[in-house]
Amino acid sequence: PQSTRHNDTTTRRHDDTTTRRRDHNHTNKLSKTQDRRKSGYDDFKFDKKNLLIISSSEQVQENCFDDQQRQRSLICSSSAAAPVETTTDEPTTKAETVPITYIEPHGAVHEVQAEIGKNLLTVAHENNVDLEGACGGELACSTCHLVFEKEVYDRLPEKDEEEDDMLDLAWALTDTSRLGCQICVTKELAGITVQIPEDDV
Repeated sequence: PQSTRHNDTTTRRHDDTTTRRRDHNHTNKLSKTQDRRKSGYDDFKFDKKNLLIISSSEQVQENCFDDQQRQRSLICSSSAAAPVETTTDEPTTKAETVPITYIEPHGAVHEVQAEIGKNLLTVAHENNVDLEGACGGELACSTCHLVFEKEVYDRLPEKDEEEDDMLDLAWALTDTSRLGCQICVTKELAGITVQIPEDDV
């Protein structure tokens, strides 16, 4: 009986030890499992955080893109809505003119509209009247010599010394001769007639 009791005690101790080991192993497994779950949860949180960051970054980029698109739309719409400014040249005021008649040496008559302010040499050239004006109106020749009617001559501005000197070189000089480049058209000269001397052709 003592041997049997001793064996039972040994068996129970062995069973207790086994149970404790099994419980300990089970506890370790649970702890490891919990650690793994916790680690996985932390990883998940970290990944989720990254995802959130990425999502936030993408959202910012998308918002920026949307803002740019809206700005472009506003610019396009404002451009379309705004009236296009067109620069139109203002109608030029028509120059005031008066009629003047040129008579060439061979009898050809040219009645032209002479612009007020221009000289008689320029008016002749603009209307294809055969009046030479070799110096181009620089008062260096007498080839724009014209003969005026006495009544018209008396109304002309007085000639200066230079013009008088050039007239001394002109052929067929008369008391009513003037150089065309020195006589500017005015309203008072409307309807006059001027003669081109034969030597100036």
